[in-house]
Amino acid sequence: MTPLRLEGLVAATFTPLHPDGSLNTDFVPTITEHLISEGITGIYINGTTGEGMSLTVAERCAMVEAYVSAAQGRLKTLVQVGHDSTAEAVTMTEHAVGLKVDAISSTPPCYFKPSSMTHLLDSFEVLTNAAPETPFYYYHIPALTGVPIDACEFLKLASRRLPTLAGIKYSHTDLSTLLACLHEADGQYDILYGCDESLLGALTVGCRSAVGSTYNFAPKIYQEVTRALAEGNLQAAQDWQLRSVAMVRAL
Repeated sequence: MTPLRLEGLVAATFTPLHPDGSLNTDFVPTITEHLISEGITGIYINGTTGEGMSLTVAERCAMVEAYVSAAQGRLKTLVQVGHDSTAEAVTMTEHAVGLKVDAISSTPPCYFKPSSMTHLLDSFEVLTNAAPETPFYYYHIPALTGVPIDACEFLKLASRRLPTLAGIKYSHTDLSTLLACLHEADGQYDILYGCDESLLGALTVGCRSAVGSTYNFAPKIYQEVTRALAEGNLQAAQDWQLRSVAMVRAL
């Protein structure tokens, strides 16, 4: 397995629908070309923004096919395969692997929640065994899953059981744990920050990449945050981040 070592902004893609609620895959190439033109480096398919948990498995697979086809290797492709049914998660994992996506990612089961880290790793081990050459990212979003594990402790324990573990999609505002995750195992893991309105804080503790909803339509804000910080202009970085805060609060 070759680590991705992601950089820049990864858009959590939308799932376009017709008025009757059916998939509108014909619109996916338009979205994809827009993201490429705006300097987005990757796409995260069927996550929270894409309403993956509200789609059928067939619909989720169709969205992956549409985005992978449209991207044609020009964007890194990460696919969220989490499901309360491990068997369905494996089905989506195998489908994604067959399309040669760059990585898979998964939320934990969240109805019958794992009662321990061991049980969580049991479920993820089944997925990684089904994709032995594909990088795996744990999707840490406790506000929605209700699974409040310690992300850094996850990295320590998961490294022994998940050989394809590449990192975490970290959708949480706890920057102290984020910093610990970034330095776990001498910084070998990709920690993809998932809270758009506090990206500046994540960048200051060392994040190199982020996955977000508003990167679909307002990437310039975050590119300017990143540029200003790199140039040492903290005030400008704060000003640009404040635009994000105002936008997200309005949304």
